[in-house]
Amino acid sequence: MPPEKNFLDKHWNVWAGSASMLQSPSRRFARSFFSSTFPMKFVTPRRPWRRQLHSRRIVCRSASARLISSAGLQCVRRDTRQHGMLLALLLLTACASAPTLQQAVEAQMPEAIDAFVDAGVDVDALDDEGQGALHRAALLGRLGWIKALLDRGAEIDLPNRDHATALHLAVTGARGDAVELLLARGANVEAKDAEGSTALHLAVTREHTAIASRLLNADADKSARNHAGRTALHLAAEFAPRELVERLIELGSDPNVAAVNGATPLHLAIFFDRPSVVSLLLEAGADANAVDANDIRPIHVAVSVGNLDILEDLTKAELDINALNGSEDSPLHMAVDADARVIAKGLLVRKANPNVVGRDGDTPLHRAAPRRDPRMVGLLLNWGADPSLKNNEHITPWDVAKAYRRRRVLELLDGAPSPLQMAVIREDLEAIDALLASGANPDRGDASGRTALATAVNFPEVVARLIEAGASIDIGDDGQITPLQLAARGGNLEVVTLLIDAGADPNHADRRGSTPLLAAAQNQHLDVGLRLLEAGADPNVKNRSDESPLFHAIAHRQEALLFGLLEAGAKQGAEMTNGMLALGFASSMGQGASVAALIDAGAGVDSTDGGGRTALVIAAERGHSEVVKLLLEAGARNARINAAARIPLIVALEGQNAETAMLLLESGADPNARNPAGESALEIAASTAEPELVAYLIEQNAHQVERAGARGLLAAMQRLERVSPGVTTALADRRGASRGRVAESDAEESQASLNSRYREIVHALVLAGADADWKSAVGSSAREIAARLGLREILEATAEQP
Repeated sequence: MPPEKNFLDKHWNVWAGSASMLQSPSRRFARSFFSSTFPMKFVTPRRPWRRQLHSRRIVCRSASARLISSAGLQCVRRDTRQHGMLLALLLLTACASAPTLQQAVEAQMPEAIDAFVDAGVDVDALDDEGQGALHRAALLGRLGWIKALLDRGAEIDLPNRDHATALHLAVTGARGDAVELLLARGANVEAKDAEGSTALHLAVTREHTAIASRLLNADADKSARNHAGRTALHLAAEFAPRELVERLIELGSDPNVAAVNGATPLHLAIFFDRPSVVSLLLEAGADANAVDANDIRPIHVAVSVGNLDILEDLTKAELDINALNGSEDSPLHMAVDADARVIAKGLLVRKANPNVVGRDGDTPLHRAAPRRDPRMVGLLLNWGADPSLKNNEHITPWDVAKAYRRRRVLELLDGAPSPLQMAVIREDLEAIDALLASGANPDRGDASGRTALATAVNFPEVVARLIEAGASIDIGDDGQITPLQLAARGGNLEVVTLLIDAGADPNHADRRGSTPLLAAAQNQHLDVGLRLLEAGADPNVKNRSDESPLFHAIAHRQEALLFGLLEAGAKQGAEMTNGMLALGFASSMGQGASVAALIDAGAGVDSTDGGGRTALVIAAERGHSEVVKLLLEAGARNARINAAARIPLIVALEGQNAETAMLLLESGADPNARNPAGESALEIAASTAEPELVAYLIEQNAHQVERAGARGLLAAMQRLERVSPGVTTALADRRGASRGRVAESDAEESQASLNSRYREIVHALVLAGADADWKSAVGSSAREIAARLGLREILEATAEQP
């Protein structure tokens, strides 16, 4: 039935309110959209009855009814809730195409629910999209609607078309407050959607950690499975932060539970390349040998992902590194097929069998032989792959390479390790003894010239047997690298001792000029280095890069090796490869113990390097106060050494190393020192916001020398202007972008703090009598800057100056 005339007259302002929303300038686009899409005219109230009935007829028989009703419901946002409710009621009673309850939810007007309920609208009805009003409210986080719907009998666990409940949708929309409300009103936390997922599954999948924690606190079943057989831990291993995985494990989630396809959380964490989660699962007892439906183990997944960190974690657990997958491929076969040399080497280092037999009887070398790039073949051969092994068709890797015409691979295979070297690589002592007894030549080299003894440098027992069999000690490979150098590089002290005792030359140099001692120092093997020094290794040897053992001892902070080198006669006055002297290099690294040792060994504390820098200048530049103190106590000159040298105090100030600068001043540094640009220590300290240093320099009367005080005051005021509130220019260099002396910490310091420090400096200099009217050839004076900034207290202080 049409509404009564007096009802429409009474509520005419509702229609007018809806129209006003579309007539405002900010709604031009909306008005254009309305007028072009829905042919309807909003009118003034001159003839309300006729125009309203006309509008009503258009609304009722056009598709615009819903949109108009939504516009009416939007009156809520303009503090016209009563009008919106009346309009909703009007349209419910008057229009054939009335707004749905779901649309009212989107309009954020829970007060209108009574109008819908009174009109007989089912609060649990689903719309054309299969969603109920409660579902829509939960998804959008409309707490008022959720409460109103539940208070009027809405079913809290009603499934939508996808069998998802309101709790599922609240989680999907990341509506934490809605989740709290639904749980408080008794929502079923174990309800499952069409995919068998609970709310916890969805929270984990969408990485909503806080919501997942709330669901767990509500006793959500952490072991519940979806239709794929995956638990929350499976999904967390794929998506969720490490903290959530840890929480699930702490609550007792099984790290070895298998999904329908047999995958465990460990499989998934590896597949999604999450090393930290892999470590956590392994610590929680995850089975590193778990097999899925395709006989794929975690190690197979790790190889396919190509993550060495994950591979390292897995191999720390007890696993079969040579296990075959469903395709009868071992991890090494997979790495070779993918041409992943880094992963293949990682497997070989971790004791993977280079001759493991896979599908069709192929070894990894069979798979590598057809490749144009011979490097994988070389890697396998170096780790003991046997080129003579045949597959099920009696074909060797050499036959495969020949069939594919791989000349470089054939050359490698022709120069493959001897049977004795193969036995050494396998650490097969019985085979080694048998081969030596049968007359095998221990000095026969492979394609790179490496002998069995060089191959055995990681196996002390094998080295001992080869030495007993008469193997030559100092035969080098193609790079003239001897077994002793290989052992020193690897840090194997036992093998180094065996070779030295057998007469190996500790000073043999390879083609790059490197000796065993250099190799040990470069690779930070202290015990090996000291043993070589005992055997007479030259401590002053240099390679072709001009690197000495002393350089590496300082660079790698090996103080014990440094002491040993000095005791053995290392020349501490020699220039390092970086142009510094040893004492300057140690000072730059802040190594107090090394500096003390070098001084005790006679290093000249005032010696200069190629750049004219002394150790004290270098230490002051880096701000190593302890080293500065050591050098001063050793008699280092706290001043310019010569006309070309730099002054330690100036270097420390320019580097903004206040502690070091104060130490130098207290140790007698000239407070009136200047840099090459003529800037005094006071001026530099003032411009770099160091009030303590400025105060100390004023006490030393530095401000009275050559207008240093006036210059410092002007510099501080210029900086103060830059950091004053309202100045948006970034903190630049104190004298322009070309100077580059402002430390990074200045850029991070707050403007307020800098402002306070510069004010303190300005007051100190003004009180000391610095001339506030002095200015350079270009720019303002300190007084003029203070006037610009409105710094009354500074102006008053300067006004008292004579």
